[in-house]
Amino acid sequence: MSVLGGLIGAGIAFVCTAAILQPTTSNLSPLTRALMFSLLLGLALLLGLMTGSSVGRRSRISGGRIRLFSALAGSVCGGLLGGALFLGLLAAYVRDYTAWPSGPFDLVVAVLALPILGALGLCVGALTGFGVGALSGLVLAVVVPKRRQ
Repeated sequence: MSVLGGLIGAGIAFVCTAAILQPTTSNLSPLTRALMFSLLLGLALLLGLMTGSSVGRRSRISGGRIRLFSALAGSVCGGLLGGALFLGLLAAYVRDYTAWPSGPFDLVVAVLALPILGALGLCVGALTGFGVGALSGLVLAVVVPKRRQ
């Protein structure tokens, strides 16, 4: 169940990230767009594989509180992906459309934008991941047979 859960988690993370990246990177240059797709979809596959594997393993244990565990694991995975997505998009658009800030005020604004957008992406991703994780936890609680201890 661990391998199957990992593959399902990787697929869910891949599809969700690809659905977000498709419209948001349409204005980027082809090189930057290809780089964004490869890095962020690779990260989505890796995080989804780890999250799905751990949820799949936990779903077989009776009394494992799979609904709560799945929601929290999905929240962590979604938060990491959301933070990486927002920071990656910021870096890609800055690379393609702006020059390095020239004045001190512009530099301060540019430096403050990184953690602010990273935190925003973390929050949005965590909320989305919590919903997906809670839904998959409900499905797993009904579908997966439990082992006796």
